[in-house]
Amino acid sequence: MARTSPLLKQHHDREAVTAEYGPGVEVVQTFGEIDLEYAAVRKGAGLIDLPQRAVVQVSGGDGPDFLNRMLTQELKGFEAGQCRQAFWLSRKGRIDADLFLVRTANSILVDVDVHAAARVVEGLGSYIISEDAAISDVTEAWHRLGLHGPEALAVLAAASGSGDVAGLGPLGAVEITIGGERVLVARRDMTGDPGAELFVPASGASAVYGALMKLGAEHLRGAEDEAFTHVKGEFHLREIGWAAFNVARIEGGSPIYLLDYGPESLPHESGVLSSRVSFTKGCYLGQEIVARIQSLGSPKQKVVAVRIDDKPGERGPTVGEEQQPECGAAVLTAAAGGASAEAEPDVIGGVTSSAVSPMLGGAAICFATVKSKFSAAGTRVLVEVEGRGLPGTVGANLALWTRSAATGVAG
Repeated sequence: MARTSPLLKQHHDREAVTAEYGPGVEVVQTFGEIDLEYAAVRKGAGLIDLPQRAVVQVSGGDGPDFLNRMLTQELKGFEAGQCRQAFWLSRKGRIDADLFLVRTANSILVDVDVHAAARVVEGLGSYIISEDAAISDVTEAWHRLGLHGPEALAVLAAASGSGDVAGLGPLGAVEITIGGERVLVARRDMTGDPGAELFVPASGASAVYGALMKLGAEHLRGAEDEAFTHVKGEFHLREIGWAAFNVARIEGGSPIYLLDYGPESLPHESGVLSSRVSFTKGCYLGQEIVARIQSLGSPKQKVVAVRIDDKPGERGPTVGEEQQPECGAAVLTAAAGGASAEAEPDVIGGVTSSAVSPMLGGAAICFATVKSKFSAAGTRVLVEVEGRGLPGTVGANLALWTRSAATGVAG
């Protein structure tokens, strides 16, 4: 699905570096200062434009019940101001889409990858027979922004004058007004720090974006740009691109559909099974496959997080950059105790996303799909980088860093 952000011209005017996200979707990679963009996510807040996200609306009195029969997550008791995460599966139990649902007073808004939106609308719509329910793609009406970092909710409270958003808990949602526009805010922590998904009227996207950036506009360039000023802002807020967000979301343990798992994946292979699938609800499409794998105890493969070892006696980002694997790089077995060091390692999986982690001393980290036999926490593996097999360790979970862990606070 081709889609252009209503903010794209503004980004081009600011000389942002962009890249194509699949066919027909141009996404900002960086505004030229990746390190500072990443620092904003960790010290304050980073505002990111998300034209690669689509919005599907489910309306009608039977909409919630219909979705509950179709999706993997329990939606009974799903009230306005709440969010849920769920999979939409094929009859073979494969993941047709990864959905983030937000319940409003009158409908359910569903955030989904732009390249999966048509499949969701057509696929789910085909099961509506006599229900009072309708499914439509409203992406052209609702644009998506993200705000991530420890100051994210405080920025939204200051921009809106609303105290409701400041205390918004995980998977909570609230409507506020920013720049004269109605904004639906949904709490979704993807980076190890608080995060907010913003559903903004497309016609008012520039007004909302500008109103937010004025709170941290001291770093902005281009005094001739009337949408921004150089007045010192109240927050450590910066607009960011995908490159900085990608590092933070890998650190924070958030694999993404169509990047780290996709239409050929089973829910048990995704690494995010527990947040998307209920094993106590009624039937849904593909449930038989999910239940069968659950009873067997393990899928054939699984998405895991791997931290590549620091070189002995060396630390820092330059080490990590030398060790960062490319997407698709092989993950191999490490020599077991007593095994010959010359033994040829076996390929057990592949890297799906990778980054150099500032919060982990410049270590290279990655998500990888590996055979389940090698997915246990602490498993030693080799990750292929420029023809070498670098040693690494499978993490206890997908999040290799969270602020609660870093500060010693239970989380």
